[in-house]
Amino acid sequence: MAEEKKQYVLYEYLMYFWSKKIWFLIIPIITALIIASAIYVVRHSGQRYTGEARVYTGGVNSQDLTDTTNIAAKYPDADVFVSEKGQVKFTVNGKTQGEVQSKLDKITNN
Repeated sequence: MAEEKKQYVLYEYLMYFWSKKIWFLIIPIITALIIASAIYVVRHSGQRYTGEARVYTGGVNSQDLTDTTNIAAKYPDADVFVSEKGQVKFTVNGKTQGEVQSKLDKITNN
């Protein structure tokens, strides 16, 4: 009987993958970096600033100071909410922090 050489297929596969081990490290790292940078760009590309100001109207029952539609007509750039406690909350959105701050300053000064 001739002695046959046994083939160990698993060993050959392991040797092949061990010789290519650098690719098994580089490809997942590069893929993770690409996905992380894409998520960062998507989240920060449409960044908007939001500002909020509260104005206390006190015990004034004037329709101009307590009616939401009247206040919203006067300040179309802001979302207006009038609470029962005599406070008016203005919410303003803008592209930059300075833009939001100037809109809020104008509203609170008026």
